[in-house]
Amino acid sequence: MSDKKKKIESEVSENAAEITEKIEAEATEAAAEAVENAEAQVSDASEIAAEAVDKAEDAPKKKKKKASAPLTAEEKAAKKLQKKFDRVDKKFSWRTVLKIVIPLVIIIILVFVLVKAAFGNSKNIKFDTSSFLKSDASPVDKSKGINGQLLSDAGMTIFADNGKLRLGYSPRDDLFIIQDLSTGRVFRSYPEPIYEGTVDKNGNEVASDLAIYKSSTETGQILTSPVFIEYTKSGLEGGFTKGINQMTALTKTVYFINNGVQLIYDVGDLDLCFTVEITIDDNALVYRIPFNEIKERETLEWEEEDRRPFLCALSVLPYLGAHRDGETGYFVTPDGSGALTYFDVARVSNYNEYSKKIYGIDPTFDILDSPDYSNEKLTMGVYGIVDKDYMITSFIETGETNAELKIGNPGVKSLPFYSIYFEFTYRYFYRQQLTKGGQQYDMVIKDQQICDAEQRLYFDSKPGFVPDENNESAFTYVDVALKTKDLVMDKWKKLWGVEKAALTKSESPMNIRFFMGDETISGGILHQMKVLTTFSDVKKIGNELEEAGVTDLRLTLLGWMDHGYFWNATKKNKVDSDFGGKNGLKSLNKWAKEKDLTLALDNNLLYIYGNPASGATLRNSVVKKPNTFYLNYFSNTTSGRLRNEGYYMSPKYFNSSLINKQIKNLQKYGTSEVVLQQLGDTLYTDYNEKNALTRTQSRDYYVKWLKQYQEKFEHVSVYYGNEYAVAFADTIDGIPVDKSSRIIFDEQVPFIQIVYHGLVEYYTSPLNSQDRPTYSLLKAIEYGANVSYEVTENEINLLMYTNYRFLYKGQFSLLKDEIISSYKAVNEAVKPFSTQKIVNHYRVAPYVEVFCTEYEGGAKVYVNYTDSGYRLPDGSSVNSMSYLVVNA
Repeated sequence: MSDKKKKIESEVSENAAEITEKIEAEATEAAAEAVENAEAQVSDASEIAAEAVDKAEDAPKKKKKKASAPLTAEEKAAKKLQKKFDRVDKKFSWRTVLKIVIPLVIIIILVFVLVKAAFGNSKNIKFDTSSFLKSDASPVDKSKGINGQLLSDAGMTIFADNGKLRLGYSPRDDLFIIQDLSTGRVFRSYPEPIYEGTVDKNGNEVASDLAIYKSSTETGQILTSPVFIEYTKSGLEGGFTKGINQMTALTKTVYFINNGVQLIYDVGDLDLCFTVEITIDDNALVYRIPFNEIKERETLEWEEEDRRPFLCALSVLPYLGAHRDGETGYFVTPDGSGALTYFDVARVSNYNEYSKKIYGIDPTFDILDSPDYSNEKLTMGVYGIVDKDYMITSFIETGETNAELKIGNPGVKSLPFYSIYFEFTYRYFYRQQLTKGGQQYDMVIKDQQICDAEQRLYFDSKPGFVPDENNESAFTYVDVALKTKDLVMDKWKKLWGVEKAALTKSESPMNIRFFMGDETISGGILHQMKVLTTFSDVKKIGNELEEAGVTDLRLTLLGWMDHGYFWNATKKNKVDSDFGGKNGLKSLNKWAKEKDLTLALDNNLLYIYGNPASGATLRNSVVKKPNTFYLNYFSNTTSGRLRNEGYYMSPKYFNSSLINKQIKNLQKYGTSEVVLQQLGDTLYTDYNEKNALTRTQSRDYYVKWLKQYQEKFEHVSVYYGNEYAVAFADTIDGIPVDKSSRIIFDEQVPFIQIVYHGLVEYYTSPLNSQDRPTYSLLKAIEYGANVSYEVTENEINLLMYTNYRFLYKGQFSLLKDEIISSYKAVNEAVKPFSTQKIVNHYRVAPYVEVFCTEYEGGAKVYVNYTDSGYRLPDGSSVNSMSYLVVNA
């Protein structure tokens, strides 16, 4: 493609939203006018050509006639003048042709590009979901009820009893009862109301809240709804989320099925029907939404296409496990490293639910419309509820790629409860400008993004448990994490056949990330490579650390490719000559093996910095949003504003055109370890008509690539640690050691670290990039994490005019002493236990910032974040801002 055409496509894709209707109308009008002019010019040209032919035919005759008689002076002058007119006519003809053809070609190109790139929509997108799980409803047990059906006004009816759990349901009250038969404990789908004369544990009378349960009120309808539904009536007005009992023209049918109940909802005014099945299996309550039972009507003849009602999301039993303000217990969530929400903590009123997608935002829909400013991601579809004598662990079996975790506190929906549940999203919304006035509408996508959805809630209890001052609860967040470890491993085995064995060998306790360099952002011939570190510098620093006793290291190279860190992923990943070239990298690999050091190459897979290159085009390699704009990659500038750095690559394009080449190139350099960007922390949908993929399908491509890299290299690492990627990774880089800054969270805990410790090694983000390096080092020790530093040989100020704005202190000569000190600490307090499970973690005393991490071998590691020393019960002391290892 020519530079001119690239420029046209780029300009069109950037500005199409603002000039859509105007350009379409003008282009059509201009094209019509051009055709008319062309027809007129062709007609004129035909007449001129006909006259020219006639003249040409008469010319020989005239020539013969004139040859016989000499020309007069007047005739000669006339002939000379005629030649001038002929030359003018000839010039005029070529100019006319050029004036017609060139504008016509440009108009045709513009119209083609506009129609295909800007005015297209998602209506022609076809997602191949043939491999997705799509099941029918379970068969009805016709031996019960009236031919399997239960009357809608029936009271509490037992639907299943397996010896561990008993499941009952009242269609009249829309109340589910789950009883743990080992303790007799009863769990309700919504909390029991407070009646008149009720007193609390201190003997104080508590105000009745019977009024909020009335089915005639909005709050009562919300509270008693077994299902929340999000829908849109016309595809233009955004989504409405309501309790199913708030819906008018609703018909509910209840059937007996094996081990549970089947609810069929027919929402008449939406022409929508769907089925929810709630059953028991061992000690688990199972929610299932079979995809094949979701029925939506087609677009009617008189309706504009896709302006019909759509199902957008469903949630099941959102108030099961809900608690009132002041009660004991807490929620456990995998936000960042992990977070707790206590029910008895005074907090600022918040009337908005916490809502986050599993596996982070989907940039295709959220990057600008709904950016996530709360810091951390959810890496797995799980949550826990812990009370004194029981715990509930909720785990998504199917559909987590399009699920959101919702947490509400008293005040949300005008209800006095803490609540937690998953919402399964079938369709997302996006913004589209439809008028010249610039007004944007919330449009809903046509295709459903997930198929079957299944969630399990495991009920665990300890019969006869009696709390005391040393053990107030039968369970803690550690128990939820250990339960989750088993569930995650079982899922990996069932879904991908992965049986991840426990670690038998410790990794290096420290990862030194060498930042090689980046180009300036001047553009064109003014681009300059700013070299921060060369391959020779890596050897030099490695030898220097070895002399200081730092011998067990993992070395990672960042930005080693051609053009530095912001390498264009559509180009061949060559080694930049400024760092030492291909031979320099091979020599470095050889040196690392001789020193018994791990050397890893950090590799960008899916970010296209700049524009596509090497045969890749916007149309065939870049992700599109539903409104047909290309999905841009943004980064923050020093002013805090977003800067467009390039594009997100289509996973399908990478799979078909690049992955095999990339693996082959990496193998040429003699590397045995790779660090793969994006696969552990970024998941998105693609609406490019050539490469359409749902979020679930993108995940499946990631899994496929991880398997390929695993086969070709000795060691594979991913960033952050989304659960599907950890199944195939040997190491997690940059594992989160913090929670999001949300008022719903009261305490940070190492939830995901407990899940993964002993299964996979993990490293923190570079300590020198943290605001409080000493605190971050202690947090790594508390969480059983190896640590990282990002270093350079040359001064950091070389990065001033580059896009790499993330490193403020990195020159090795300034960090050497800190690196040596941190290495010794982690080598003592983390490495000896890295192959063991974390079996307990707790605060040693209420309101004291001293924590203990216990390993299965019996060792304990204490970390003190206070300003003074802390004496332990055994008489030993943990110094201020320090740690203590107590071996078994």
